[in-house]
Parts: sequence; C-alpha cells; structure tokens
Amino acid sequence: MLGSFVLVQAATGLVVGMMGSKDPPNGAGEVEIGYGLIPAAWGQGYATEAVAELVRHLHTWPDVRTLTAETSVTNLASERVLQKLGFRRTGSSWSEEDGDLHTWAHQR
Repeated sequence: MLGSFVLVQAATGLVVGMMGSKDPPNGAGEVEIGYGLIPAAWGQGYATEAVAELVRHLHTWPDVRTLTAETSVTNLASERVLQKLGFRRTGSSWSEEDGDLHTWAHQR
C-alpha cells in the first residue's frame, strides 16, 4: 500500500515517527518518500530499519521504478540513512520550508 505509516517502538508501543510515500507514482514510475522521527528516537537505528522496509515494500509495486527523497543539507544523519540503503545523491533543490536540499534516488 502506498501512503503513510506510523513508526511504533516494538518494546514499548510508543509512536516514534512517521514515514511514507508523498504521492502515487508519476508517469516515469518515480515515488518520493519522506520520514521523520521524534528526537528521543534519533541515533538508535529506527530510521534505517523502517526506511529499509519502506524501500522493499514500495519496490514490490510494478509501477514503481525509482524512489526519490530530499534531505536538508544540514541533516547528515538522514543522508547516512539513505546512503546505507543504496540511495545515490542526484543533485540539489530548494524549498521554502526547508531551504537548501540534497536530492536522492534509489532504483529498483
């Protein structure tokens, strides 16, 4: 299923974040993903584990060929998550909300 997912810590049942796809695949088979965790959950491997499952899940959809993501240029932890999962940096962009961004892609 495309959409949003709540990240729940298995041991406690506490919600630690959200992740998901932002829109259905475009005509080129691209889907942008996003994720965020509460600060108390940072640095514990939750993002890597959860995003890895999201990548596996989305790549099972036949019309999804490429996953994309954006990270703030100052969010090195999020960049490391994407790099560990095989995303490659494809360029830069900018948003009013987040400022300068790095763009990423993961091919099936």
